[in-house]
Amino acid sequence: MISVYIKIIIFVLSNKLFGKMDEFDEKYAIMILVKSLSFKILGEVEMLKYTNIDKNNNLVYDEPEKRFPKQELLKEFEKFINVSGFSVKEWKNSDHVPYELIVNKDGINYRLIIFLKNITGAGWADKPNIKRVQVTNVRVVDIDNYINTTDTEALIILGYYNFDNNPIMVAWNAYRYVSHNKNRSCYIDIESLLEGYNNGYITKTCSDQRVWVFRPSYFETFLKNYIEKNKVD
Repeated sequence: MISVYIKIIIFVLSNKLFGKMDEFDEKYAIMILVKSLSFKILGEVEMLKYTNIDKNNNLVYDEPEKRFPKQELLKEFEKFINVSGFSVKEWKNSDHVPYELIVNKDGINYRLIIFLKNITGAGWADKPNIKRVQVTNVRVVDIDNYINTTDTEALIILGYYNFDNNPIMVAWNAYRYVSHNKNRSCYIDIESLLEGYNNGYITKTCSDQRVWVFRPSYFETFLKNYIEKNKVD
């Protein structure tokens, strides 16, 4: 168990010194470390647990989160968009968030700058139904990747959720999350995820922000609607 704590400390310190945190944010890592150590001291080993959704669209309570490491997450993304006929033509940046890639369908190329993250619990033990992703201010930390959305280019925040072999994505308007100095959370509740599973594709307001929730076969529907709502002529 101690080795796990050491790995978390090394992970946080190395990313603090040498770069960005891709797999999970610094605050989450530190929270897990502190919480785990406190339980160890008390003789109890326990982690935060949340409400999740299984492949039959049933709510599953008090289950730990499922996270995909960076390279697995990128592969999951490729499989996700393949279902709706898209393919990744080129990863221009797959090293760190935000990722840059070219996707293609029916001979049309789309350049995407994506903040692709695992959707996980918000860190509140008393609100197990609330989930989130966290993003930095791309305008400040990575100005070259701050692009306007056009007919064939888009800047998007994407959250990936796949608890029980049941992949679904949530998107947030990236342009609403570029005026902050520190990491900021994009929230989604479990009820909205369930609504997305049941309908295939929805767009609604959640925590005062527009969200798109969609299954793999609706990726094209989402992308066209996102571009329509955000493009700059």
